[in-house]
Amino acid sequence: MLIIGAILLFCALLWITINESDTWVRLLSKNKGNILISPLILRHSQKSNKAILLLHEFSGLPRSFEELANKLYAEGWDVFVPALPETVESKDDLFRITSGPLYPLWYETAKRSIEQLLREYEHVAVGGSSIGGSIALDISSRYPVKAVFTIAAPISLFGWHYFRPFSRNLMLFFSGWVGLFRPWWQTSSSSSSSLEKRYGIDGVIWARAIHTQKIALRRLRKRLSSIVSPCLIIHAQNDRTVNVSNAFFLLRHLAHTSRECHIFDMTWDKESRHHLLLNHSITSPAVQACILHFLKRTIP
Repeated sequence: MLIIGAILLFCALLWITINESDTWVRLLSKNKGNILISPLILRHSQKSNKAILLLHEFSGLPRSFEELANKLYAEGWDVFVPALPETVESKDDLFRITSGPLYPLWYETAKRSIEQLLREYEHVAVGGSSIGGSIALDISSRYPVKAVFTIAAPISLFGWHYFRPFSRNLMLFFSGWVGLFRPWWQTSSSSSSSLEKRYGIDGVIWARAIHTQKIALRRLRKRLSSIVSPCLIIHAQNDRTVNVSNAFFLLRHLAHTSRECHIFDMTWDKESRHHLLLNHSITSPAVQACILHFLKRTIP
């Protein structure tokens, strides 16, 4: 019985270590995480007193924010869209990846960027799309930024919508083990539509990276009460990648700050997954207007 108990304890510890933590991923990615693309930086010749850090979506590129960045620049902002580690422009560049677009690597890049901006500027804001928005919230829970906005940001990767297809939730449940043996793989399907400008690569499943997101978002949920910066939340009611329940969760748990939320009803759009709102040919102008208006009121 003692031997059986020891075996069961070992199995439980192994399960927790692999599937419920990202420590092993951090160890495997130590001294890895290359910058493989160029950042987007718009800095005035006479430096502004306000700067904004923008964090692009998973499998995206800094170009996702180019149009918004130009408008913010015209409003007097210095704009910084860093090149996040292990992100590539096409599938032809996948061979250059050493560890994958892991959350810890992305967060460390965002952390270094925000620390530099806080040293140089009087007013600093941060925003992001999808997981970039989650990292923006993570940053604002630890640093004194003046404002934060999110576009379709997840706060949890689980939800009722993931049961269709069931395999997606199943992979999330076993994400550590899946990521350990198969860090990423290509698929024949694509989620892009003619209504969206997708920057970056599509049709790749980053199991190990998604595992790090799952663990990091669990930690972030516990830190939401630390956010005191004014917050703008943008989401689509019909988002099939990050359910709108994530936006409602944020509204309930950002208890110590002013927050506002814009929910877009996109039932008319039968093509896209209603997730890449900033790159959507129809919704992009309205999303940009929301962000510009929010920042103008928060940081004149």
